[in-house]
Order: sequence, then C-alpha cells, then structure tokens
Amino acid sequence: MSSWRERALTLALALTATAAALGLAEWILRVYEDRIASSSMIEPGLLKYHAVLGWSLAPYWQGEHHHHDFDVTYRINADGFRGEFPLFGAAKTRRRIAVLGDSFTFGIGVDDAETFVARLAGSGRDEHLNFAVPGYSTDQQLLQLPEQVLAFEPDAIWVVVYLGNDLIDNALAYPLQAELAKPYFELGEDGTLLLRGSPPPARIPAADLDRPTLEQIAFGDALTAPPSLRLVARFLPPPPLADAEAVLARNLAQQTTLFSALLDELVRKASPRPLMLVLLPGQSAVVAPDSPAAALQAYASDVAAGAAQRLGVATLDLTDTLRARCAAPSCFHQNEGHLNAIGHQVVADAIKALRN
Repeated sequence: MSSWRERALTLALALTATAAALGLAEWILRVYEDRIASSSMIEPGLLKYHAVLGWSLAPYWQGEHHHHDFDVTYRINADGFRGEFPLFGAAKTRRRIAVLGDSFTFGIGVDDAETFVARLAGSGRDEHLNFAVPGYSTDQQLLQLPEQVLAFEPDAIWVVVYLGNDLIDNALAYPLQAELAKPYFELGEDGTLLLRGSPPPARIPAADLDRPTLEQIAFGDALTAPPSLRLVARFLPPPPLADAEAVLARNLAQQTTLFSALLDELVRKASPRPLMLVLLPGQSAVVAPDSPAAALQAYASDVAAGAAQRLGVATLDLTDTLRARCAAPSCFHQNEGHLNAIGHQVVADAIKALRN
C-alpha cells in the first residue's frame, strides 16, 4: 500500500474513532442531563387554587422535595406560609418586616431554617415574615398585599424581585415556569392598571399550553440558534449579544412600563409603611455575566431600580455581592438553579450589610 493510502486510512480511522467517541459522549451527556431533569419529585399538595391570586400555599402542608441536587423538607404553617409566624392578632414586640417573593425567597432547595428570611429572622432585632410563594411575580404580590399581608400589620414591606423572569411574567396570564394560570394587569389608555383574567381558570386550557419561551419574548430572533449538540452547549457559552440593551428595550417596552405602574400601586397600597425592593439575580447573571441571560437580568435590574428611584423607593441590588462571594463555592444548586444553603446565607449577610 502506498504511503498516501496509509495516511488516508489512518486519518479516516482517527476521524471515525473521534466521531464515535464524541457520539458516545453526547449520548452519555443526554442521558445524564435527562435523568437530572426528571429527578425532581415533590410530595403533592403544596399549592392550591386561589381565586384572587391564582394559587397559594396550602396551610399545614408538609412534604419532602427530592432532586439530584438536594433532599429537603418544606413545612407550611397554619397561615399558609413558610416559617414561624406570630399568633394572629398578637401584640408586636419587635419591628415586623413582611418579605414578598417567589421560589427563590420561599427557598426551593433548602430546609426551613436555611432560607435567607429565616436567617434574618434569627439574627437580628427585627421580625421577618416570609410571604413568598413559588411562581409569584410582581402583579401577584400587588394583589397579595391587601389579600394576605397587611392583616399581619407589618411595619415595613420588602418585595424581592427575581431578575430572571419577574419582569416578563408580569404581562402573562400563564407564567413561564408555572403550570397554573394567574390574574394579570394591562395598562389602560390613561396609564391606569386594569385587572384581567380574574378569577383565573383552575387549569390552563390545552390551546394555551404551547407558549413562547423567555428567550423568544425577550430577544425575538436576535439570538443565534442554540447548538444541537449538548456537548457544545455545555462547554461553549453563547456569544454576547450585540446591542442587547436596545433589543431588550424594544421587545420589553410593554413590560417595562407595566412594572413601573405596578410598583407605583405597590407603594400606594403599602403606605404609610416603607417599601423596599430587593433585586435578586439568578445563576446565569452570577456565573456567566456576559451571557444573554445576564443581559436580560441587567436590563430588569435597571428597569426596577429606575422605577424605584422615581418613586423614592429604597433598593438593594444583590448582583455584585453574589458575583463577588459566589465564585467558589457556588451559591446555587448546579443543575436545578435555585440558591443553595450557602447562597441563602450570602443573601442574608448581604442584606444585613447593605442595610447597615
């Protein structure tokens, strides 16, 4: 056999072996990721239908949540929230702070005592009550305030804005990461908030199950298509998006104006109690600050901070703190994405430090 044929055969064998190895690695990765994605198992009954809010936590519920990343237990008190609450109507002995939020504030992926609200409650002179409900966005928190929160006579109200999706969910009847319907608001011609979809349906109609993704809503066709190979997607981060701020400002103009109106109404309903925004980034904004997801969260932060400044509302943005503190070890469950126990401690410490 001539030398060029030998070299060609060697090259062909090498390419075949490489392709086979990559194919095997891709298959293993897909099996691994699919197994992790399907590993989440939570005992039923945590959430129940609510005609005003869409859903709420079920009082007295207790159950375990198993995932590849964690095994934890959630306990819901008699009032329908996580953590210790005072007896209804009992005289206050400390300044009482009501904390509203979504699953990050509720504490998906950590035990009751590990949430940042529980850590704050156990470490200071103030009383912190956790009114967070998984899946809630700013519009539901506006409805929740008079429906559930004000009866506990808080002295101050904190609204934790999850920068990953709250801005977008506010405009939706069916949230991006929930399988339940919610009421939502639209803006009238004079800028007033108009409540829609109330009461919401108990189930999402089949015709509405095929919903746009967060990326489609925020970026439209500005993002490059994700690679079909998961190996590439896992180890090669998406390139930064040119003019991301302009793209987001154009695509999210409605959501931006709506957030400002919602915050305005939150301040009005909270009055005379002071209201504070806590801006909480997701995993992408912390570990991949040049990614499109981080650009979306930076835009959401600017929107929230700008609206708060206009209204004279205090704001704590935790993005820089988490980036500085969470490089190693990670503050997030690697696969599931919520804050882990370390992350909740970092958030609690950051809130205490920034408030001081």
